[in-house]
Amino acid sequence: MDILAEAADMPASELTAAGMPDAAAASIAHLSQIYFGPTSFTRRQRRAVEGARRNGHSLPTLEVIEKHARRAPTQARAWALRAELAQVSADTQAMDKLARKKVRALRPPREPKPGVRLRRRQTVDADDYGQLQPRRGAA
Repeated sequence: MDILAEAADMPASELTAAGMPDAAAASIAHLSQIYFGPTSFTRRQRRAVEGARRNGHSLPTLEVIEKHARRAPTQARAWALRAELAQVSADTQAMDKLARKKVRALRPPREPKPGVRLRRRQTVDADDYGQLQPRRGAA
């Protein structure tokens, strides 16, 4: 978390010029903008940073949290999810499972629309050798 705080006002190009690999620099710049940049949800941002520091979350764990927070339907729910997940002490794989479960709860399954759906597919039969052949009489 300290590296994100130090990189809060640095663009990715500056991090790359300092010798960091491109992908790592982009990831750190993105995460530092989220956790230390300007936002309308400063209280939740503060809670997320405090929780991540207290639990010693690594950069891959923060990337997992962010990957799932992006899927939240609104910014408010994304920040609530970040703050909640940062409070949990878990490794990266456990965090991924927990975050997936939380995002599913945020987005309930869609209700099916009334009506009927028809799909047309070519009908095929298998011959004696397992080769698929078009059915006779089907067009």
